[in-house]
Amino acid sequence: MGRAAWKNPSRARIAATPYRDRILLYGDMPHALTLLATLHSDLLLRTTLYDGDSVSVREALYIGTPVIATDNGMRPQEFT
Repeated sequence: MGRAAWKNPSRARIAATPYRDRILLYGDMPHALTLLATLHSDLLLRTTLYDGDSVSVREALYIGTPVIATDNGMRPQEFT
C-alpha cells in the first residue's frame, strides 16, 4: 500500500512467482480501507530503513494481523 517508484519493478517480479495471486500492491488508500485490507491479510510486511514508529505496524498488531518488519529501533515493545 502507498505510493512508491518501486511498484512497477516489484509487480513484474511478483508476477513471475507462483504466489502472485496472494500478494497485493495498492496505491494510496483511505484509512478505513487500509484497515480492512490489513484485517483480512495473512500478514503485514513492512520493510523500510526509515520508518519511525509506524502506525500501520501498531494497527496490524492491535487487530491481530502478524507483522514482519525491519528492525529500525522504533518498533512497539510487544513487537518481536
